[in-house]
Amino acid sequence: VYNIAFENGEKVQDLQVVGTCGKRNTGTSVHFWPDESFFDSPRFSVSRLTHLLKAKAVLCPGVEITFKDHVNNTEQSWRYEKGLNDYLCEAVNGLPTLPEKPFVGNFEGDTEAVD
Repeated sequence: VYNIAFENGEKVQDLQVVGTCGKRNTGTSVHFWPDESFFDSPRFSVSRLTHLLKAKAVLCPGVEITFKDHVNNTEQSWRYEKGLNDYLCEAVNGLPTLPEKPFVGNFEGDTEAVD
């Protein structure tokens, strides 16, 4: 486990080893506090941020993204093992669909690709 710290856009602590973890217990944690000297306002839209984080989870299959809001004491996590396929199945869950089981596919040609 490594740790590094920045304040006011400057590194205040060199990268250092602070512990160990198992091969399957990995990830990255980012903690930040908006500084009014860099932002118009220290406030930000939690709903916009969570929307973007969920989109990242959809686009990165198998990656778990967790947002912890210490101001409102809430936590949200997103993980889509099959990416867009899992997201779409979640979005239409309980709704009538044709075909009944949604499908996702991809195609690759010599000069193009589509998912």
